[in-house]
Amino acid sequence: MFSAAPAPAESPRIALDFRPERAHRAFRASEDGLAEIPPPDGIPRDFCGTLRYAAEIDLPQAGRMEVVLPGAKRAVAELGRDGRSFGTCAWGPYRWQLDLPAGKSTLTLDLTTTAAPAMYAEDHLAMLREKGFLNTYMERCLRFERLFPDENPPATAYLTYLNPSPA
Repeated sequence: MFSAAPAPAESPRIALDFRPERAHRAFRASEDGLAEIPPPDGIPRDFCGTLRYAAEIDLPQAGRMEVVLPGAKRAVAELGRDGRSFGTCAWGPYRWQLDLPAGKSTLTLDLTTTAAPAMYAEDHLAMLREKGFLNTYMERCLRFERLFPDENPPATAYLTYLNPSPA
């Protein structure tokens, strides 16, 4: 659930160490449009699709929390725990309010990119040049993509207690 309300100042932030777990779905641009391909073992620079990240947490007490993911751009983000989705955010800053129990949990974060990485992949641009389809609009967009790349979104994620449960 999206919330624009800031967390109370006295609540400490807990950094979430999201690590890439696997590529869920992957796509590649072709003459016929976007085609689904087998997910790669690694994550190429021009990856297009859904990546799953996971973070282990150990909370000292249960409570209402807010998870904030401020670094991502041009992606749809879904946060979950134990197969349950806490919701999907279509733009940043990504925020979810959720109730978590005390103890160890694994949070999952699925980030789905736009089609831009596939459209601007070198092999696709070469095909467009060869066919005469590379135009000034695409060249301007390509410069923008290279000037303002996505940050490493999970590197800046954090969790804040909004309303801790009594111990």
